[in-house]
Amino acid sequence: RLPTKKTPLGWFTGTNDVFFWMPALMQTHAMAAGPKHLALLPNWNHALTEPLDNEVFTWLDIHLKDAPPFLAVDKLTLTRKGRRTLAAWNFSGQRRVASAELILSYGDDGNWSSRFWKQIPAKMTGKTCTAALPRSPIPYYISGTVIDTDGFRSSTPMRQIDPRKDRLFSCKAKLEYNGAAMWGGFEKEHISYLSRSGFFTPKRSEDAKTGRYAAYLDKVKTRLHPLLFTAGIPHRLSCYLMTPGAPAKATLILSGNFDGKKITARKTVQVGQKWTQATLDISPPKASQAGLDLLIELPKGYGILLDAVHFAPLQ
Repeated sequence: RLPTKKTPLGWFTGTNDVFFWMPALMQTHAMAAGPKHLALLPNWNHALTEPLDNEVFTWLDIHLKDAPPFLAVDKLTLTRKGRRTLAAWNFSGQRRVASAELILSYGDDGNWSSRFWKQIPAKMTGKTCTAALPRSPIPYYISGTVIDTDGFRSSTPMRQIDPRKDRLFSCKAKLEYNGAAMWGGFEKEHISYLSRSGFFTPKRSEDAKTGRYAAYLDKVKTRLHPLLFTAGIPHRLSCYLMTPGAPAKATLILSGNFDGKKITARKTVQVGQKWTQATLDISPPKASQAGLDLLIELPKGYGILLDAVHFAPLQ
């Protein structure tokens, strides 16, 4: 029915929604014949931030109460400028623009609910946004967004980048990101993400390694997630641990299911009264449906502090 109906449609979604994968979203968006609006929220699953919640209701006001329309964006285009390849998209509309960004996710098809999306600030010149594309040893996906002063997002359809075809290939290029960035510092914005997403929210302590807060874990088993990653690329988990009481042994376990196959890595570390870094490596295989959690096991009756959780590609 999509190509034959003129009904306005809006998509307001996290890029990692486990129920609605990005390829399906992109296909329905492309097929829709009526007025349409796309708002992509990088690294969020089946939840939205407060501004995006409000954007949904404002979209209804636009079509039912003649409220001012959202900013409109064109499709992404690629241009070559010297040695750089630029992604560019135009926008139009009367709302005031606050910022623009390119979101980018490394990896070929698949792993849609667990892949990480980088946010790259875009330059705005008049009504055109541009961002330089990074060199890469593997394909990646991009989308452009403009954000107005209400925090409302207007996003372009997703586009795949082929590094060889688009003159961006480099076998030495590094994939740089933190797949635990959405929650691993346990600051206010991280707790908001966990809470709004319905994920486990740990107790906190002001005795932190970085920032203001650290997580306080006092259960025999604590599961923290999500960890976001590029499938088929080895990754390293790093974090800092400390105990406010007696020294204890903590076991770090990375565990996930990849198209039904379970993959696990574990390490036991001694935790004392000074912040100590712990690391654990894992190689998430390529899969259509994938997920990865961090499980921390403690002896009964013990508690530890956890901070600065980082999950990054190993290259």
